[in-house]
Amino acid sequence: MGEKAQRLGCEFFYPSEAAVKARDFVPTSKNKTTIAELISVMRKKEVFWEAEIPLPNKTLLFGPPGTGKTISAHYMASLLNLPLMLVRLDTLIDSHLGGTAGNLRKIFDLANEQPCVLFLDEFDAIATNRKRLQGDSPENEMKRVVNSLLQNLDALSDEVVLLAATNLDSDIDPAVWRRFHNRMDYELPNEDEMFFYLGKNLADHFLICEILPHLIGRTFSDVEIILNKAKTKSILRSVDLTATLIQESLDELLLQELEPRNNHESL
Repeated sequence: MGEKAQRLGCEFFYPSEAAVKARDFVPTSKNKTTIAELISVMRKKEVFWEAEIPLPNKTLLFGPPGTGKTISAHYMASLLNLPLMLVRLDTLIDSHLGGTAGNLRKIFDLANEQPCVLFLDEFDAIATNRKRLQGDSPENEMKRVVNSLLQNLDALSDEVVLLAATNLDSDIDPAVWRRFHNRMDYELPNEDEMFFYLGKNLADHFLICEILPHLIGRTFSDVEIILNKAKTKSILRSVDLTATLIQESLDELLLQELEPRNNHESL
């Protein structure tokens, strides 16, 4: 399955690899409950079959980049001991007639071959609300893509956990919405969540307390970059990791974020 997934342009992770990626996962209390329910559902799927109840194995993930949607997929794959297929749907778009729908069908066909977690990133790229698509090609082609997506969602195996991520929930077609059973929202981490995340990455409690106020308002992805930069500096300079190094790394990230804006304003 792994080689086939890579040939289709997907990232593939065995459960042990997903577990490594998920080590720093910090869910909100609400999402933690939703994840626990989904895990329980998949472990009791035979009971659902016997009761002839549709298996609620499809979940939409909403939130800005860097807030933990992808790492959630790794976390669930590791808990279920299932391989993970990660697909950026914008990479499936093909300019040829029927090409995008064909690429999408290949992804779902592969996922249905064996139990797995299928994570569809940039879901809004193909789940666009059809009422907003008017006129001729390429709008009509995108309507066909949405129709193909609906067919694939309906034919999805109960052995597959489907996770679809986007930050544009208002763009999702209502019919696509109805195919999903759960929703998880991702926001910037609060103080408690950030403290817990830092505790997974730093052993010094006093250092965590010192830097915590400066990192509120950043995503987990941002903080990972900042900490890695600071740790790199400490190694190269042969010094201990300090709040000063972390602040220096934060300042560098802020400058990088300002550069594209300044370049745009100068045009």
